[in-house]
Amino acid sequence: MGRASRNKRERRGHEKLTMHLPAPLRDKCEIQINTTHPKISDALEYLIAPYLDSADSLQRMQNLVALAVLAWNLTLFDDEGLTEERQRLHTMMGTHDDADIEVLLAVFEMRKRERYADDKRMIVSFDVSDRGKGGYFVQAATTLMRSQ
Repeated sequence: MGRASRNKRERRGHEKLTMHLPAPLRDKCEIQINTTHPKISDALEYLIAPYLDSADSLQRMQNLVALAVLAWNLTLFDDEGLTEERQRLHTMMGTHDDADIEVLLAVFEMRKRERYADDKRMIVSFDVSDRGKGGYFVQAATTLMRSQ
């Protein structure tokens, strides 16, 4: 793949990520290449690695990544904020509260804290696409959390 093709692919990927942001943020968002932390997509793939065999469809992979994103972001809150966010999650889930989801969240949070404890980026957008041949491509956009 030539340089122009790589640039075009990167630009399309950035546009795809920013289109999921709220309108006021979209115009102010600047995509930057991160050099101090691992790629967030690689970190998400690490979190879900024990469950990749169960991702036998694009929808299941998207669900796994969505839970990993949620778990990642939950680790950024202090105890009080975490309690509030978990209550919001349970309210959103309503009667669809599933113990399996709680187990997955706990595993993903533990893996995030073990390997990426100092990484304070919040994931604001993600996309999963089918690469074909059973593989998936994960993209994500982040922002740094403000200091408390």
